[in-house]
Amino acid sequence: MTIGTAVPALLAQGATAVRDTLLVRPLPPVRSAFEQLVYIASGLTSILTLLLVVALVIALLAVRRAVQRAHDTFERRLQEFGRRLDDFNALLGRVHNQADRVVDLTGSAISGVEWGADKIKDLRTRRRRRRKPRGDQPGGGGSPPPAPESD
Repeated sequence: MTIGTAVPALLAQGATAVRDTLLVRPLPPVRSAFEQLVYIASGLTSILTLLLVVALVIALLAVRRAVQRAHDTFERRLQEFGRRLDDFNALLGRVHNQADRVVDLTGSAISGVEWGADKIKDLRTRRRRRRKPRGDQPGGGGSPPPAPESD
């Protein structure tokens, strides 16, 4: 059989089958009041679940944006703190240098005072050596004072 003869044979078969075909309209099943309530609740639950998932996705995106902003703010504050810490370290270095200068100056002043004290001691010892005690001056030499008499 060739294609040219097969097609008309199929069409002839379909034409006879069309006469026997019944058109049927489907009817929904008959439900009780409880079954209808469960059917509506199931539909609403599906819709509410979808809305809840969408709301959660939106909330997660909002939280992500807030966390990103907080992270950026934290980074800026951390950099600012680092700059302030560098300024504080520089100031502390200057204070340390000034303290070293004060220590050096104090050391020089103490050595000067010690040198002056040594010179003053030398002058006093020289003056004592030059002075010779005289006998007619009280406490200047001569005989010791008389001892008190005891009974």
